[in-house]
Amino acid sequence: MKINLWTISLLAISMLLLGKNVLAQHYIMGTLLDDRTSRPIQAASITFIAVKDSIKFQVPTDILGKFSSSKLSDGDYLVTAQAMGYTTDLRRVKLLGKTVDLTFKLSSTEIVLDEISIAASSIQVRGDTLEFDTKKYVTQDFADADELIKQIPGVEIDDDGNVKAQGESVNKIIIDGREFFSTDPKVALKNLPADVIAKIQIIDDKTEQAKFSGFDDGKRMKVINIVTKPDKRKSYFGKLSGGAGPDRKYAINTQVTKMNPKRQYSIDINTNNVNQPNGFAPRGNTRGRTGQGVTTRFNAGFNYLDRFFDDRMDFNANYTYNYTDNNVLSQSKTEYTAGNRANQINNQNQFNNTYSNSHALSVRANWKIDSIQKLDFQPNFSYQNNDRNSSSTGNTLLNLAEMLNSSDRRNKSFVENFNWGGDLTYMRRLNKPGRTISFNINGSFSSNKSHAENFALNSYYKDGLFSRVDTVNNRNYSLGDNNGFRSKIAYTEMLGKYSRVQGNYTFRNTARYSDRKTYEFLAETGQLGELKNRLSNEFRNDFVYHSGGVSYLFSKKDSIRFQIGLDYQTAAQVNDKLFPNTLTTKSHFTSLLPNLNFQYNFNKDTRVEFRYNTKTNTPSIEQLQDFIDNQNPLRISSGNPNLKQEYDHNLVLQFRSINKGTGKSFTSDFTADFIQHKIANTIFTTDSAFTITEDVVLGPGGQYIRPENFDGVYNLKWQNSLGYRFEPLKLNLNLNNNMYFNQNYTLLNLEKINAQTYGMGQRVGVNTAFSKDVIIGLDYNGNIAFSKNSATEKSNYSVYKHTIGNSIALTLLKTWTLNSTFNYLYNGSILNSPSTTSLLWNVSVGKKLFKRRNAEINLTVFDLFNDNKNINQQVNDLWVRVSQSNAITRYAVLSFTYHIRGLGGKSVMKNRR
Repeated sequence: MKINLWTISLLAISMLLLGKNVLAQHYIMGTLLDDRTSRPIQAASITFIAVKDSIKFQVPTDILGKFSSSKLSDGDYLVTAQAMGYTTDLRRVKLLGKTVDLTFKLSSTEIVLDEISIAASSIQVRGDTLEFDTKKYVTQDFADADELIKQIPGVEIDDDGNVKAQGESVNKIIIDGREFFSTDPKVALKNLPADVIAKIQIIDDKTEQAKFSGFDDGKRMKVINIVTKPDKRKSYFGKLSGGAGPDRKYAINTQVTKMNPKRQYSIDINTNNVNQPNGFAPRGNTRGRTGQGVTTRFNAGFNYLDRFFDDRMDFNANYTYNYTDNNVLSQSKTEYTAGNRANQINNQNQFNNTYSNSHALSVRANWKIDSIQKLDFQPNFSYQNNDRNSSSTGNTLLNLAEMLNSSDRRNKSFVENFNWGGDLTYMRRLNKPGRTISFNINGSFSSNKSHAENFALNSYYKDGLFSRVDTVNNRNYSLGDNNGFRSKIAYTEMLGKYSRVQGNYTFRNTARYSDRKTYEFLAETGQLGELKNRLSNEFRNDFVYHSGGVSYLFSKKDSIRFQIGLDYQTAAQVNDKLFPNTLTTKSHFTSLLPNLNFQYNFNKDTRVEFRYNTKTNTPSIEQLQDFIDNQNPLRISSGNPNLKQEYDHNLVLQFRSINKGTGKSFTSDFTADFIQHKIANTIFTTDSAFTITEDVVLGPGGQYIRPENFDGVYNLKWQNSLGYRFEPLKLNLNLNNNMYFNQNYTLLNLEKINAQTYGMGQRVGVNTAFSKDVIIGLDYNGNIAFSKNSATEKSNYSVYKHTIGNSIALTLLKTWTLNSTFNYLYNGSILNSPSTTSLLWNVSVGKKLFKRRNAEINLTVFDLFNDNKNINQQVNDLWVRVSQSNAITRYAVLSFTYHIRGLGGKSVMKNRR
């Protein structure tokens, strides 16, 4: 009933607010032309300012030089036309009873100097945006966008295709300001060719409410905006690729996009059995390792962009489907380093086969109703299922010799999950500049069900001699759902030329339910036996939050921004245990949540910013359930219904400096998290049998795990990014480094353990930019991690990892290509094992076909030395682990690729030297 009441209330308010402005609304539209040639000027900026209240908004001109405002109320407006390389034109327009059509003719401001060459800067600063001109970077013909993006200073793309900019994860890729495959940046970069890109913008994007109201709350999300070349904004492009090789290897890619300033369609389909998660790379330019095990996959995606209501609504729909069949064989060796488990070694051999299917659909409608109202609606839906079979054998030794236990386990499970939700925001400017109000409703629902078959045969030893054997053979069935609802209202008011205040109130409710039943399985009859009450649980958890606060903002453009605020939050929690017995517990929390943001601009290119935010984190329903999970009898766990919510203090200090003359960019970030009531696991271990409950016994060498709250936990991280261009040598240099220190606590056999992990990493990347026919890249990545705690006999443990990479892309005799990617991986010695190395070399030879050379045949050999290894080293508070899994090794594929390019309805002939 609460959700319905809030929804009805919001819709009623929206209708009242909308109703006042339906009448007497028209447009200001027009055309922008070159005064000398009368040719249209595209990608120019048209600014509209309402004289009565100084409300301002901007629109770009399209490829025909045309523009149109959103619906406007009658009145006087200032209209400014601005375009790079042209004079600016300002006009006052009276809108009265009908649409106004304007024509602007701008004069060029270009100055030609004899024998003087002025090189444009490769980097520009525009507020929270860094803009890079792609003319300073080169790729091969028909390269994908990621080959260009990875050369941008401060940008990293890891082995799995995940993108980071200035040390932060990039969650969204947009094209010309519009979302594109918004759920997965990796897919977006593979669907866009590098040759259509004019500029790359790295944006610290504000929230929609902050952009609309002008009240900058300091919240940011890292976004990359790809600005396309003006002559490519009405075009189509893509590629069709297929290949096959010995041992039934195959790969097929289909990527097609058609776009114009109004509408865009994209289709992406790929399938392969060569461990390429983001599509097959015919030129062999894959990165690093190829994932755990051997995987067959099929991926499909569709993206649709459009504009409605006279281009005032941006509409985006995105659908993806993913299927994988993954087979992993792995071995691991774990040395426990703390407490009475020190000197224990666990060895595991494991096989996993997982089939997974997932569907995801997201839609966004961003509607600029008129100059004072905006509506943003974002529904989403997803469905996943996983069918998994696993088996493992293992043993635990004391002092490398004395056997403590051995195990033989088999598991089979099927998990199904359904999610849907939505976010609706209505924003309105009121009758005074800076006075705004916004309403937000966010709701989500998820349900899951699963069933699992578990079998374990565990043998235990005493003084190295066989003592007893336990058998676990059960079936468990689970149902669960998770509902969430949040509503927020925010009001802003301008106090002066530079000052604003914001008040907000938030209501949030989460309701979570879980029902798990475990039965003994009678192997003799193939039927279910008795219900195991102690291993079953039915549980419900409800959280209700109320939060209200006020914030003050002082902001002077290009100079200083200071924002301070305080929220008061009250939360009530109810836990209902419904089975095997009934028990209700209640708790209440109150919190003060301060926030502070300070930014000082030394000039347009150099700034420093400090951010302080606080938040609370609630425990998950799995952490709250008080039931024993003995699916793995050597790792038994239970929840804790008495957990408190975490309270997190987050501090960020950032410095950024840009030299537009040299193209050098430098950013430095220091981040600190101080967490009260941190939720962490307590661990009980034993060298002999220990009875947890009447029917649950922890064997020698086993662990019993239960979450608890701890204070005094903090995490520190410092990361730096430097990008520099050596213009005389046409080289782009990229340096990234980071250092971190984590302070954690845990309970080990009722003793509080002081645990620390720390380390550092350094990356150096160099790319040539003197010719697209010879492109050379060199990359080094080194990482070292340490672990130290008060219960270890050894002072600390360390893990070293170094990677050296080299890429070469050559175009020979205009129609032949040679591509090589080489990676040398070094893992340092650990657990008395020698260091390991791996050489991964991929080579491709290709021939361009047809008059336009837009097709190619490639013979690609992956892992030429047949030396691909999946080795992983980990260090944490209580153990050190080395693991290795199977990997796809040397194979060859002969492929054919056809690159699609066209402008409007006509294909494009590429310009050649």
